[in-house]
Order: sequence, then C-alpha cells, then structure tokens
Amino acid sequence: MKDINCDLGEGESAARTRALLHYATSANIACGGHAGDLASMDRCLRLCAGMKVHPGAHPGYFDRVNFGRKELPISPRELTSLLSQQIGSLQLIATSLRIRLRHIKLHGALYHQVDRSAELTKAYLDFVAAFCPGLRIIALHGARVHREALRRGMTTWGEAFAERRYRDDGTLVPRTEAGAVLEDPEEIRSQLARLVSLNMADTICVHSDSPQATRTLRIVAGALGPGGRKKR
Repeated sequence: MKDINCDLGEGESAARTRALLHYATSANIACGGHAGDLASMDRCLRLCAGMKVHPGAHPGYFDRVNFGRKELPISPRELTSLLSQQIGSLQLIATSLRIRLRHIKLHGALYHQVDRSAELTKAYLDFVAAFCPGLRIIALHGARVHREALRRGMTTWGEAFAERRYRDDGTLVPRTEAGAVLEDPEEIRSQLARLVSLNMADTICVHSDSPQATRTLRIVAGALGPGGRKKR
C-alpha cells in the first residue's frame, strides 16, 4: 500500500489545500455536486499538477445543505446524468490545462448507496466503462462496487479509512453514532497497522473536512513510511 487519498475543493482555502496535498498522493476533487465550482476545480487541478499529486473526480449528490452526506432517492438514469455532468465538468477543465485525471471516487451518501444497490452499481460501472474507461475506480475495499469492478476486469483500488471507526464485520460505524470518527493519534496508528497487516486496502482515505485532517494525513504518511508518500 503506497497511496493516500484525500478530498479537495470542498470549501477549503488554497493554503489548506496545499497543506493537505503535502501528504497525499491522490486527490478527489469535488466537481459541483456536494461542493466545488469551476474556480475551485481549476485551482485544485493546478495545485495537484504542481505538487505531483494524482487528481480524480469526486462526484456526489447535488445537495450542498447536507454536504452530500444525506441519502436521497436516485435512479440509475439519474445517477448516469449526475456522473456525466460532474465528471464532464472536471474533465473539460483538466483537458484545457493538459492535466490527466486518474480516478473516480463517489462522495458521501452516494458512495454507500451505490454500493448497497446492484442496480446502481451496474449503472455506475457501465458509465465508467463507456465514457471514461481509462479512469481507476476507488471504492470500499471488498464491498460490492470493488468486487464487481474486479470481476469485470476494470482498474480499481479498494480503500480503507484512516479515521473512521469500523464494526467487527468490517462495515463503517455511521457518522450519526458517537465515536464514529477517530481523533486520538494512537487509535489512528493502531487502526492503520491492522488495515496494513490484513491487506485491507490499496489506498487509505483521510476526510479533509475534519479540523484534524492535516494532522491525520501526517500520521498516515508517517505510519506507512516513505513508500506511503511516494508520488506515483
């Protein structure tokens, strides 16, 4: 495991974006759904290029009030439209800057809702295969989207979360429950050690909207060693 991914373009300042990118190797750029606009997409892409971090699309529900973390009804056709609008916007800017997108990672509630639905998973993977086959899919390690993408022979990375608490069955503790987000550095290091020993991920995610995100990224980079910060 040598990749650390974080979310960008979610309302943070340029200085904070730079601080996050110092430790990340992949960046998931909000593209106009839960957060982000043309200006933030442009800024994040330029910073990624300058700091040698791989950029990717981070589409989510068109729901800024709830930051894309509230599940909403969505059909396969609506999902395809959402992906087309958001990924298309980021891709246009990237192309104009001669920057290559490397991956796609869904955001928030959409990430989990698609994973629970065979129908939505099919629509998602069909879209990627048809319109952006060169992009790697980042999905929850071992869950439906990850398994199905591997079965189809698509390029995919399974991810795990540095600062989210896991249940014994491997699912995430919902954010609505107390203690769902780890804050203690030793707890984070312990969880990382377990994830690495069990080979539970190709990439580790740190959510950048938390106040401790930069500190957590620094902990993850340190725990993974020099390989964890290799820009590849």
